[in-house]
Amino acid sequence: SAYNVTTIHDLAPLKYPQYTPQSIVEVHKSRLRWVAKEVDKIIAVSQSTKEDAIELLKINPEKIIVIPEAGDERIKKVNQEKINRVLNRYGISKEYLIVIGTNPRKNLPRILESYKKLSNKNLELVVVGKKPENTEGGVIYTGFANFNDLSALYSGASALVYASLYEGFGQPILEGFKIGIPVVTSNVSSMPEVAGDCAILVNPTKVDEIAQGIKDALKNRNKLIKKGIERAKEFSWEYTAKLTLRVYKEGAL
Repeated sequence: SAYNVTTIHDLAPLKYPQYTPQSIVEVHKSRLRWVAKEVDKIIAVSQSTKEDAIELLKINPEKIIVIPEAGDERIKKVNQEKINRVLNRYGISKEYLIVIGTNPRKNLPRILESYKKLSNKNLELVVVGKKPENTEGGVIYTGFANFNDLSALYSGASALVYASLYEGFGQPILEGFKIGIPVVTSNVSSMPEVAGDCAILVNPTKVDEIAQGIKDALKNRNKLIKKGIERAKEFSWEYTAKLTLRVYKEGAL
């Protein structure tokens, strides 16, 4: 008989239906009900996603195997000349913090509030993603950025602020680590798993904590960069693929 394996990346539509169009929530619900019933083994991309699947889908824990993902390999550290070219094009002229993503889960309103609390007026905030209706001073929205631009935007940043409310995994954390910038991320869902003790962890619902986290990241920049570069080496798509293949072949690790 056929042996069914599937991967669950996150359960955002079930955990945070208010951030997802209703029709998509319904599709996910019916698909996940089928998964819970029919699939022999489920790969979860983090321990946190595994726990969500047990809680929300009532799946037997023994069916679920955790295999971590990795950062996007197309994102690489680039030289100063490339960085300058891209920054000029986006009109970025000062030091800046980088934020990835603008959907509601990414917690942008609180990140903007925390940015306003920083006393450093020479620090801009660069948000990669769709520009909202109302924009504020000191904040630059890049819109969609391709991998070359993204590599340069990461490489030139003073820190990555990834204080998301919920992630199934959180690839940008590893991308920040690999490129060699300090990372501020959330102490919820999968993010502490990915970051280990190599990022500044904050409560994403507390604006003051995010602001303090940014200050700490900039202050401890060199130490965090060193730890992050080592941490990033622990994750690779080759490793992910190898383990995934083993599950498809043998149903276990």
